[in-house]
Amino acid sequence: MPTDPWQYVTNGDYSTAIEAYTKLIADEPKSPWFANRGTAYLSLGQLDRALEDFQSAFEGQHFPGDGYRQKIATVQWVAGDHLAALSSWRSLVDDLSRGKIKYSDGSGGLQNGCFLWFAAVNTDSNQDVVAAIKSMRKLLIKPRAKNWPGPIAAFILDQIDESTVMSYVSDVDILHQREMCQVHFYAAMKAKCDNDEMKCSQLLKLAAQDRRAQIECEYHLAQYESRRSSRNRKGV
Repeated sequence: MPTDPWQYVTNGDYSTAIEAYTKLIADEPKSPWFANRGTAYLSLGQLDRALEDFQSAFEGQHFPGDGYRQKIATVQWVAGDHLAALSSWRSLVDDLSRGKIKYSDGSGGLQNGCFLWFAAVNTDSNQDVVAAIKSMRKLLIKPRAKNWPGPIAAFILDQIDESTVMSYVSDVDILHQREMCQVHFYAAMKAKCDNDEMKCSQLLKLAAQDRRAQIECEYHLAQYESRRSSRNRKGV
């Protein structure tokens, strides 16, 4: 068995991944092992187990960070508990602004504002839209905002266009796939805000097409939103 059997997840062999991570956890219950097993459960639609693993990952980390809490909120959203997810992402933005948690992205925590914006526009929570925009604007003026996923926030706020945000995407293959997933996801949400359902649907499919992006919350959100969009179009 490889040291980190993540390849099973990216290959779609989730049962083998779960078995492998369960063995690793039995030997050493590390937060990354819980999180990766949680991702496998999430991809299988076993949301209760995914949530339990992400909570274990959060509780076992050595510092209060945002990454595992982002995944918890993602499971809540995919489970259909949109208001709980909105509250979770709101708490992340609030806790980051107060210095209660550390950010895990390279841009100083801008990803949390992006998540809050997504949840807010999809729940018609104008107050949270304002809070998300305020958070992103505050962080975008800092030098580290040039780092990924800072350009995503600039794109959401119409400071740069879609072609420009794509120019920031890494050329490194695995990073390229993950970052393109994020670009397509937020471009889809902007299209949805513009009532362009066709473009939104096309972009969501692009965001969810490459399993190598499964480590990103946006991959799972895109899959869920794509299914939801399809049901809405069919009137189900």
